[in-house]
Amino acid sequence: MDVIRLHKMIVLMVVLLMPLFIFSQEAASENTGDNPRIPEPRSKTVGVMPFMQVDYSGSIISNIESPLSCPLSGLCVDINKPVNLTETRLTRYLQDALRPRLRENLIPLAEVEDSFKKINASNNDTPLAIAARLGKALNADYIVVGILWEFTERVGKSRSVESPAAVSFTLFLVDIAKETQAWKRHYQKQQRPLTDNILEARDFFKGGRKWQTADELAKQGMQKILADFPL
Repeated sequence: MDVIRLHKMIVLMVVLLMPLFIFSQEAASENTGDNPRIPEPRSKTVGVMPFMQVDYSGSIISNIESPLSCPLSGLCVDINKPVNLTETRLTRYLQDALRPRLRENLIPLAEVEDSFKKINASNNDTPLAIAARLGKALNADYIVVGILWEFTERVGKSRSVESPAAVSFTLFLVDIAKETQAWKRHYQKQQRPLTDNILEARDFFKGGRKWQTADELAKQGMQKILADFPL
């Protein structure tokens, strides 16, 4: 009788301790090279290249089929001239618009600008080539390129103008590994009286029911065309 009872106790202890043994073996396996922990995918990093403002001097070149692959000289852009205030503002507006979406994956603008100065680009380079070199210097996955076609300030005040503001720009997303365009959107806006186009009523009221500045139009444009930004 005692032997039978002892046998049952041994069986019960084995049943109770078996899960602990299996768990310890699995834990040991996780800590060896036989079952390495799979790393999580790295988030894609994005940098915003300083805007390039076209000096079209009366010629309409915003219809160029592939501005990203056009030499800067063909875009009437002089890479050697100092960055103007408008280009700086548009770059910061774009950085601000992307920050809530990309968060820590958005490379700080100061870091991008510092690398951009060291690229030594020429007017024979294309925006795509410059973006590719900048992306590699930053070890970024993507670079956003902005080309500014027009930035005309309003003449007059918010309630009455002689000439309304006008803004036109194109944004490109460049895949650095492939050195190709991954996304493109164009924005063009000249505010008109509500009586001329009732379809603009929503923008009119959203803009505070006034004649907006070029900066205000640019900020609105950033939000609109980034709505389907792929990252």
